[in-house]
Amino acid sequence: MRLYKYLASWEEAKLITAKQSAAIWEFEQNKGCGRARLAFLLLGVFCIGLGIIGLIAANWQQIPDLVKLICCFTLLAVVLSAAYGADTRQKETVFELMLLAGFMMVGATIGLVSQIYHLPADVDKGLLTWAFISLPLVVLSGRLVLPLLWIPVLLGGWPLWQMLEPFFDWWQTMPYTGTLVAGAFFAVLAGAARFVQKTFPEIALSKAVFVWSLFALYLSFIIGDVMIRDEWGASTGVTLVKSLLLMLPFIGVMTYISYATDHLKSFYTNVVLGGCYFFSLYLTTFYSLATTGAGLIVSGLLIIGFALMFHKICVVVRAVKGKAFS
Repeated sequence: MRLYKYLASWEEAKLITAKQSAAIWEFEQNKGCGRARLAFLLLGVFCIGLGIIGLIAANWQQIPDLVKLICCFTLLAVVLSAAYGADTRQKETVFELMLLAGFMMVGATIGLVSQIYHLPADVDKGLLTWAFISLPLVVLSGRLVLPLLWIPVLLGGWPLWQMLEPFFDWWQTMPYTGTLVAGAFFAVLAGAARFVQKTFPEIALSKAVFVWSLFALYLSFIIGDVMIRDEWGASTGVTLVKSLLLMLPFIGVMTYISYATDHLKSFYTNVVLGGCYFFSLYLTTFYSLATTGAGLIVSGLLIIGFALMFHKICVVVRAVKGKAFS
């Protein structure tokens, strides 16, 4: 439900006055505009940083090495000083913009030093160095953009594929068990990140870890389901049961968690994911849109029946609780 509909229903139910409704609406609109402005400013700084790098690269051979180093470190010092000044003056937007600019400058500086002194072209080590040097900037950031960018840089620096290649090989041989292991790992990581986020809400890095962990959790189950369906030709019935036993509990649990935490976006996302899963399952099972459509209608009726039953159970439980506390 949109905010204005909530406000109208609250005002009609005499929960808030018309003046309070107008004040809430104005506050939420201003907050939304502030977020949009910050997003565009961050995108602008990112584009400017790439543009500066492009201009320097176009005239690279004409610039002496010493001038390159002096200009690069001077610009980095100016950006970090501007971030410190913005923090002392409590200019949150400018502070976040300067942190992002500093993060970009750290990467550019590492590349510049590597090029001037003809260091070995090792992308992994360069990304890892960039991640570790810029870590203080990421910890200081209170917004999600910079930490979300930093985590792929860190992961790009680790030789992850070589480290995880034995697990991927085992995962392909045992897709069901491998998916549960990978899902459990990312679920624990997301839970730990959520705990740290609640303990230190001013640090956005934990929220970024939570977002990426949640993404990896869903991706693990989707990949696992694809692997299980690769065995379709060998034993369709067993594979179908494996797919259902893997995905239905996962989608059900994630939907319930989003419902229990009152996170509507996640709830609707999981509901849509469930619908997409049923559609793909019927399509890959029967290879016919007509049969798929009929199967989806039956599934939809069952889901609606379950929803109505669930609603009645909730009403009864609330009534019993109300009598117990009255």
